[in-house]
Amino acid sequence: MVIPNVCGIAVWSPRLDAVGNSVRGVQAAKELVKKLQFHNFEVFSGLNREKIDPSKKEFWSKQVEVNNLLHAASFDDAKALAQMEHSGMNMYLADYDNRTALHLAACEGHINAVRFLLDNAPANIREKCINKRDRWGGTPLGEAIHYGHSEVVTILKEAGAITGNQSHYNREQSMNVSVSQKDVGMVLFAAAENELFELIRLNACGLNITAGDYDGRTPLHLAASNGHSKIVKYLLVQATKHSETFTPIWMATDRYGNTPGDDAIREGHTVCQELLETANVLNDGFDNMSAGSGRRHSNFSIGKTSPRTMIKKNHSLNDLTGALPTVEEENVADSKPHTNYGMKQLSFSNKI
Repeated sequence: MVIPNVCGIAVWSPRLDAVGNSVRGVQAAKELVKKLQFHNFEVFSGLNREKIDPSKKEFWSKQVEVNNLLHAASFDDAKALAQMEHSGMNMYLADYDNRTALHLAACEGHINAVRFLLDNAPANIREKCINKRDRWGGTPLGEAIHYGHSEVVTILKEAGAITGNQSHYNREQSMNVSVSQKDVGMVLFAAAENELFELIRLNACGLNITAGDYDGRTPLHLAASNGHSKIVKYLLVQATKHSETFTPIWMATDRYGNTPGDDAIREGHTVCQELLETANVLNDGFDNMSAGSGRRHSNFSIGKTSPRTMIKKNHSLNDLTGALPTVEEENVADSKPHTNYGMKQLSFSNKI
């Protein structure tokens, strides 16, 4: 059996039917198409998707759906939200940071989107949907309170929402990355899932591996948060490929004012922290050598550098690859288990 541009499957069975085909081979093909999506016209979404697409990575279609869902909520796209709900999609799925559409709608103050999500919450898991906690322990109500959306606060409180953790709001919020690009979702999921080869492929396809999502979260944020030092090192090295337009991606701040380095420190991922600190030190030297060249400068400075990663300030940016700690140290240095909010952990079930 040959499926063009997908795969070939060989089934050996000597018994033939009247037209000369393997009896068991035909039966095997019939069973396969019940589980695998081979036909070009098989287009399903939400709960209607039961088959596996062998041409895509595990959960890839679901990851794209979640990214589109949260984008729709962050932009108050009521039409898109209604279409997704009618397709049978679980409207309360979470992304790599455990953020849901209700988190985004609440923090942006989108009253219509909030009402829509509350009205359609399944009765048996309504409380969990409303009070879902993200990576930082924040809830939709906490988001609405912090950003001053009084009407949304009232709506959520009437629905029984709780405040949740608010300690992560202490920083000044100033996203400084290119945000809200839909295509960046695939890159972010690859970084969160430690899919290095997939990230390389997406980069080769021309996707921006430095842009952020609706929360200003970049691939480097996700890799640092989940302790994926190989991804961190790859992203840092890629940032030096075009030094004439070099921007220090480790200085990118998300919605809560956190840099990738802050994420690595918070989650206790030592190797990722040291990789980022090394890049910071190298950037100090880069600022000095690029004076008068017209390149963008960084005012970033670090107060502490690990003895293992301390290097001389006069290193050139080209020394980055050699200066970075080896990724083989990850299992030894990262004593704290990785906090994995990847999509495999979420399982994309209808349960919260």
